[in-house]
Amino acid sequence: MTEGMKKITKKTSIGDIIKQYPEAESVVKKYFGAGCFTCPGSKTEDVAFGAAMHNVDPEVIIKELNEVIEKKKKLTINLEETFMKEQIEEALKNIRPALQADGGDIELVDVQDGVVKVRLRGACVRVQVRL
Repeated sequence: MTEGMKKITKKTSIGDIIKQYPEAESVVKKYFGAGCFTCPGSKTEDVAFGAAMHNVDPEVIIKELNEVIEKKKKLTINLEETFMKEQIEEALKNIRPALQADGGDIELVDVQDGVVKVRLRGACVRVQVRL
């Protein structure tokens, strides 16, 4: 799992899963039924207990829960990076005319984990632009 997210284990309460990971709702319903969402016991019952009560291997549930949560996290990161790329491209549109007027140009190469990589071309060295 990514940083800041706890991995679901046998000891994770079903209530915590429901509260912290709405994307896991379909998995909880699949193995435990919809009753967990209104049952007061779900706040204290862990995955191991729920699995035993429903005669399901807890490792199967845990694996599927963690996969769904990780998939959602990756999607969120990809959307954030896409949005960041769009913002950077917009900023480069403002810088580009000054660079091109001096025979240069700037190209967005990549944005990953908050690090922006650009490629300067031509005579960009002389242009006084803060990035």
